[in-house]
Amino acid sequence: MDIVNREPECSKPLGELKPGPERTIFYQLPWTEDVIPKPSSSQSSTPMQMEYISMPFNGKVWAEVKNLASKQIRTSQQLIDSIKSTNPSLKRFSFNILKQVVDEMNESEQKIFYDETFPFIISSALALPDLIIQPIPILKQKMNHSLFFSQQQCASLLANAFLCTFDKPTKSKLNHFTFTELFTVMRPGATKRKLEKLKCIINYFRRLSRNTPKGTVTFERRYLEAKKTPDWSSSESSLKRLIVNNNGSIEKDGIGMLQVDFAHKLIGGKVLTYGMVQEEIRFVVSPELIVSMLFTETMLENEAIHIIGTEQFNDYAGYSDTFSMAGDHFDSRPLDEWGRRFTKVVAMDAVYFAVDRVITQYSKKYLDRELTKAYVAFMENDEIDEKHRSAIATGNWGCGVYRGDPQFKSLIQLIAASMCHRDLVYFTFKDKRLSNFESFIAGLESEKITSGQLYNDLIEYGNYVSTLVSRQNREQVFDYLQRKFKSK
Repeated sequence: MDIVNREPECSKPLGELKPGPERTIFYQLPWTEDVIPKPSSSQSSTPMQMEYISMPFNGKVWAEVKNLASKQIRTSQQLIDSIKSTNPSLKRFSFNILKQVVDEMNESEQKIFYDETFPFIISSALALPDLIIQPIPILKQKMNHSLFFSQQQCASLLANAFLCTFDKPTKSKLNHFTFTELFTVMRPGATKRKLEKLKCIINYFRRLSRNTPKGTVTFERRYLEAKKTPDWSSSESSLKRLIVNNNGSIEKDGIGMLQVDFAHKLIGGKVLTYGMVQEEIRFVVSPELIVSMLFTETMLENEAIHIIGTEQFNDYAGYSDTFSMAGDHFDSRPLDEWGRRFTKVVAMDAVYFAVDRVITQYSKKYLDRELTKAYVAFMENDEIDEKHRSAIATGNWGCGVYRGDPQFKSLIQLIAASMCHRDLVYFTFKDKRLSNFESFIAGLESEKITSGQLYNDLIEYGNYVSTLVSRQNREQVFDYLQRKFKSK
């Protein structure tokens, strides 16, 4: 995989970071590597029609939150009572997960939690009005806009989520940025998932209590206007390289690449409730990703979210019900000129297909939808040359519980990546449905077809599928295309 572009090796200089109509910057410029960024109230020039997040320090609960700093907390029940004391609406939650996590700590771990970690959470939360001194815009639908935070500011926002100070959003287009449901068993079978997720979050705060990071993180919403959507069928872009990796993972082996988050359309999905698949795992091992849930509206079909610069704090093992926190991860990724780690995550949501609708994924309607989504996720500014574009690290996007066909989805992503002039590294996670992937790709490369030709081949495959009667055997995508190529 060393033959593909990775950052920072392939990166071009960023130039000076300046505020603008598509940027809101919450810290003073310029960023310097040896100093924690100071908050700023004047690094944005956002349009007046912006809507903003309601901050907890402007509400009635803040006086009660301030009282937490003077409380002596040495037991899990005192911990629970102290958090609940800030807001009457919290009384209906048991917080039994929080209690179990703390009670299962050994004596040394409990001492660190009560003496260092939880006091840090309180002080970090209370610092919010001093750290965020301008309104936080909502990243609304049909908007191209970026928010720039320091890691310290991210920690303060997350500390407030831990203390449950943010109100539930009045609009359904925003996720719920609070740990109330993470702290509580709300449905059968979710206990272990929540325990392990909370261990990751607490470890993040423990690490920060001993060392405040000096970096920055960018959250960018990308919107592709309908008139700018490519004409897929006529594209003459050559297919880029697709490298199959059967054993690795996106975050470990996709270092320096654009790493795909198989996202829910409401970013973060169920990370703060019961979910524990690819997106939720990524968010708890790198908790700064969770901050995106505060201000990001539900994605439309022609939108994606780029998050640049997050730090990984936790290692893990397993997946879903077998997931477990596996200790510290010490992130050695270098920082770019703007203070962000060379880690780029793109959240892109796939279509969910109910059991009786699985076959519709091959229709032109859904092919075009998924292509548009992948294209807006993978695209770069026109002024960035191909040699400066990192490869994309992806995998079985929209498969699993979303019931997408990995053969079909892999080729959709290949078309989108090719039209964005980027190589694709595909992590199969040993999916048996992709057992012949490498041989198929080798054959595809020998055909030397364009992105437009492959798109038209997928349209033809969809037409073939639509002619099948119920229960009739369906020829797999790869087999169908291989047979077509051989018949030429």
